[in-house]
Amino acid sequence: MVSYKHSFRLRICQVEVCQRTCKECSLLLRSNMSRPKVYTIDPNFSFLDVLAFGFLKKISFDREVLAQSIFFLPTQRSVANFASCIKGFFDNGTVILPTIRPLGDLMDEELFFGNYMDPLNVENISQKKVMSRLRRRLLLTQLVERFMELDGENRESRESVGNNYKGSVGLANALAAMLDRMQIEGISLDKLENFVPEEHAMHWQTTFKFLKLLIEHWPKILEEENLVDPATYTNNLLEHLSAKWEKSQPAQFITIAGSTGSMPATAELIKVVASLKNGAVVLPGLDQREDEIYRKVVVDDATHPQHMMFSLLDKLGIHPGNVQDWLPTVDNTVKEKSPAGRFKLFSEALLPPALSGRWRLVTKKIIPQKDLEGIIIIESDDQRAEAESIALIMRETLEQEARSAALITSDRNLARQVTSAASRWNLNIYDSAGQQFLNNNYINFWRLVGEMVSNQLAPVPLLSALKHPLANGGLPKVEFQKKVSQLELLFLRGERPKPGVDGLLEAVNIGRRHDKNRKINPDAIGISAIDNLYEWLSELAPVIRSFEHALTSGSKTLPEMLSLHLALVEKLSGPIELNGETTETNNQIVKILNDFYEQSQDLRIVDGISYTSLFETVLSDFVIREKYQEKPRLAILGPLEGRLSEFDRIIIGGLNEGSWPPVIQPDPWLGRSMQEALGLMDMSKRIGQSAHDFMQAVCAPEVFLTRSRNLANSPTTASRWLMRVSSIFNAIGQDEIIKERGQKWQKWQKLLDQPQSKKRLSIKAPEPKPSREKRPCSFSVTQVGIWLRNPYAIYAKKVLRLEPLDPIDRMPSPIDRGNFIHQALEAFVSEGIPGNNNEALATLIDKGREIFSTTFEDPVVWAFWWPRFKRIAEWFVLQEAEERQNRIASHVEKKGVWHFILNGRPVQLRATADRIDQMRNDEWVIIDYKTGAIPSKREVEAGLAPQLPLEAVILAKGGFKNLPAKECSELRYYHLTGGKTSGKVHSFTADSLLVDVEKGLLKLLNDFDNPEMPYLYAPDYGTKPIFDDYGHLARVKEWR
Repeated sequence: MVSYKHSFRLRICQVEVCQRTCKECSLLLRSNMSRPKVYTIDPNFSFLDVLAFGFLKKISFDREVLAQSIFFLPTQRSVANFASCIKGFFDNGTVILPTIRPLGDLMDEELFFGNYMDPLNVENISQKKVMSRLRRRLLLTQLVERFMELDGENRESRESVGNNYKGSVGLANALAAMLDRMQIEGISLDKLENFVPEEHAMHWQTTFKFLKLLIEHWPKILEEENLVDPATYTNNLLEHLSAKWEKSQPAQFITIAGSTGSMPATAELIKVVASLKNGAVVLPGLDQREDEIYRKVVVDDATHPQHMMFSLLDKLGIHPGNVQDWLPTVDNTVKEKSPAGRFKLFSEALLPPALSGRWRLVTKKIIPQKDLEGIIIIESDDQRAEAESIALIMRETLEQEARSAALITSDRNLARQVTSAASRWNLNIYDSAGQQFLNNNYINFWRLVGEMVSNQLAPVPLLSALKHPLANGGLPKVEFQKKVSQLELLFLRGERPKPGVDGLLEAVNIGRRHDKNRKINPDAIGISAIDNLYEWLSELAPVIRSFEHALTSGSKTLPEMLSLHLALVEKLSGPIELNGETTETNNQIVKILNDFYEQSQDLRIVDGISYTSLFETVLSDFVIREKYQEKPRLAILGPLEGRLSEFDRIIIGGLNEGSWPPVIQPDPWLGRSMQEALGLMDMSKRIGQSAHDFMQAVCAPEVFLTRSRNLANSPTTASRWLMRVSSIFNAIGQDEIIKERGQKWQKWQKLLDQPQSKKRLSIKAPEPKPSREKRPCSFSVTQVGIWLRNPYAIYAKKVLRLEPLDPIDRMPSPIDRGNFIHQALEAFVSEGIPGNNNEALATLIDKGREIFSTTFEDPVVWAFWWPRFKRIAEWFVLQEAEERQNRIASHVEKKGVWHFILNGRPVQLRATADRIDQMRNDEWVIIDYKTGAIPSKREVEAGLAPQLPLEAVILAKGGFKNLPAKECSELRYYHLTGGKTSGKVHSFTADSLLVDVEKGLLKLLNDFDNPEMPYLYAPDYGTKPIFDDYGHLARVKEWR
């Protein structure tokens, strides 16, 4: 093997065209004939174009030789693009392509070996097939579950919080990743037995217990399944291929291009191919500088972009300076895609920290201005702005014929926001990551149906499922939507029905009768319509009931759960073919569901919580991919897919720490010291791989470097590579110039949602002026108080006849609490208050318990309201005892009305007094129970709280049935809170208020009897009601 020193000397001799006879050089020349054939392609050229042209030139465009050749490339995308490059050099004419295979996808033997000159008998490689990712996840989850049950400490915690499998699936995923790493590195599970638990922290003791369980059971599981792990399977294929070619030394041309040999088995295959007579290994963007210090530092720095390639060359025994150019001379057939100085610039920026002192050597002379063209930096305020800027770049790209652009990012949230921002122009952007399986429209409906049943048909989950676009309930869409609306208005707004489908059926059945407390009268819809609604729900009930029983019984297997779930989904939406998706998408959905069904046959019995959790966690990272596009004009790619991709514009998005480079998550099974002891690859090499992807991407013809300064209202840290590059730009005085290029896009982004017209629209408050005959003339005393503060509410309620709907699944509210207390006090007072205080208190508490228990079973009522009521009862009994001697009679819930004529129109003022007490000396007191805020003295005296004064006017007019016309001497509010001060009396003298309030009422009626008087929204905004049901109809925020 040629030493580095001699290789370097040989290179000098060849450059100087040495004429002397040099025994050492001649020996080196002979040795050089068998040197591994390793080449590189500069990143400022299109890698695939140069690879194709260089090979075709090498074989003199011989079609027969081309058809017999073999190529290995990193990804499926690079395979497709390379095939297009070859066809392009034959003017897209007919040509038999070589065998081109992705090194990153070796699961399909037929795909991998099918077109070789000497097809392999795969059965000779391994008698076993590869275990699917889903099957392995389920098996490892069960293994984790078994361990959790065996471990006493974990069992106690699980019994207290229940099991939803989420943690177990997460641990199983990490365990699968650990197995892959060990198998890729060729490390046996048996090596775990050599660990000494006492040498590590206490919390690792549990981990060691499980790893022993894994060592014991996992090989047996694989044997029983007659399968092998994916990484083992891949290693077997690569090792077999390496051994075969090393032995047979095939004469056909075999080329591995674009790989850095990160896997040991791949590195071994590279070594074998490089030694073949017609073999070749082509590295992407190798830095060939003659700098021994640089080489040694890079080999020791796993985070450097050249580290993986330098390490590979070390294994091959080749100095980077001896690697040849794949295409030594470049003609006009293959043109540079970016200036040669750009790669040098970024290489200097990404120097290892130990060599960062060399930055001071970077000057304007070394980096000419022309080499910096095509670099744009965009730093946005937040991720939404960044996404919109990227969408604008893509939109502008389409304005230029045949131009293409790609966003390369590992930040899926940014990718989704870019897709959303681009939807305003209906841009078709190919996303290599596909769509998350769980986010698919059909699967969303599947999940909503599961949540609906697992939540016992609670109103919100029920409506979420029934209002999904795919739901039709076996009916025509219009008819189905009508029934859902009827169900919502009559039975899902307000108090929640009893749980389950039977509880809902009971509520609908009871709903055929009129309910005075329901704001929507069934008669308005029609009893026959409710009968039809009941019949329709009865048809759905058996399927829902079966799934309900399965979720609650805890006696069903996962496949049985899936079958019942599917039956209900199809009952509510029809077959999957009717979901509006493409056939290809539907096939992928069906395949994933079928695999889940088949692979879970031996999974033990699960309950409802476990089923829902398993479905969402096990399938959380499955994706549905759209039809492959060979050369999309717009694309979103991950860093892996972005390798060797060729676009006119590359946008490297999300250039923040955590994305570029990605965060290296800690392994829950193995600590860093344990990984080192096992000999596992340093995970920091992932940073080096990410850095290499970054370096390849920045050599695009035009490159945009984008980031957001804030993410989720928190400041971000710029990527270390962007900060280094910016420092270089700043040192050479180009930082502002490059950032100015990005400001154009930022200005355009800010204009996206800015109104085109600078003229501010003047929106006036609504001024409804209904005709005189439509203006109301019948009011309650409470409505008069609202009228004074907010006339628009009276217009909406009395003229438009709009009633606010109850909220869906209404929880007990303060209004309910007030009603309960009112009913209890009404029943207590109307039946007569016992003279003995203890007896009176017991009676009142019994009344309260009776009313509370028949109205609400909610635990909130009993936990918070009931103790308050008992304190109110104690105060109320004592208060009544004090007044007992002066009181003759108490009249509760008395209805009164005052009829009079105003401007020729009959007017009616109604009231229901909580209580009117007849006192001795012919005095009358009106009492109102308040459980919430009470009006202040200023509001009462100013006429803004006219309820009690108007009730006193009605009493004076003789408007209360069976009560004489009497002047009221006192108005009282009983403020009943049940707090520290359980109750308090607030009293007002009625004499001074009655005349003023009557005059105020008549003036109000006179003013609004005029057709030109508008019903304004809260004319005095300072006195507007705290609670307002009609403010959104007045569109207050648009004009105030």
